[in-house]
Amino acid sequence: MKCPHCDYERPEAFAYCPKCGKPSTRESEPVVICPTPRILSFIKDDLFFIVCILLTAGVGCTMLSGGFNALTLLITIFAWLTYAGGRKNVVEHKHIKVISGSVYAIYVIENILAVFVILSGIAYSLMMLGLPFLSGLNIEEFITDKLGPMIMLSGVVLALISAVAMFLGVILIALGVIMLIVNIAGRKKLHALIKSIYKSAEAGEENFVGVNKAQPWIIIFAVLSIIAAITSVSNGSVFGFLSEGAFAAALIICSILVSKHLCDK
Repeated sequence: MKCPHCDYERPEAFAYCPKCGKPSTRESEPVVICPTPRILSFIKDDLFFIVCILLTAGVGCTMLSGGFNALTLLITIFAWLTYAGGRKNVVEHKHIKVISGSVYAIYVIENILAVFVILSGIAYSLMMLGLPFLSGLNIEEFITDKLGPMIMLSGVVLALISAVAMFLGVILIALGVIMLIVNIAGRKKLHALIKSIYKSAEAGEENFVGVNKAQPWIIIFAVLSIIAAITSVSNGSVFGFLSEGAFAAALIICSILVSKHLCDK
């Protein structure tokens, strides 16, 4: 048996080296669970640390504004765990898997929400058309018969109000379709990339999926967060502005990290 510390060798096994006195194994040394160099450099980068801080700030501001998103909180917690392990060269792929699963859960929820918006727009448009099975909810009749005499509106104004109300249904349908397209085209690519990262960490072989396709969508989602931040300002929500701003900054830095470590040069 050969000592791993001083290379002393003798035929029989020993727990401690007779020469240097150290254990015959290196079990006390840190084990690199994630041997892939690019994943490790991605996680150990100081920018990843900044992303964790921004996510924490975003979640905190969301709570202060009266909101709560369990999935975003989960992503934040496991981002910190991933970073902490990476600094010790010990990256547990299961932590990245939880982040991947949380992104996929958001993807599913957003799809359901988009379909709900589309169906709401369709139902609203049918109400405006005054179909028999929805006649009790005919908004045009309500405006004309109930509100018209009360506020003395002319026929032209009533027609205009009805047209605007009808247009709102079309807007809801269009909004839902846009949400569905963005979610399927963008968030699905982000999930595919994160999933390939944890799969690569698990297998010890780098096989990243759709890096070049996912990176532009990270910027697009950052822009959407910036728009949401501006909207929060107009609504007078300071914490909403800070929350969305922090998430936008985190996404922009993630894009830089992906370009720096995961894109093929």
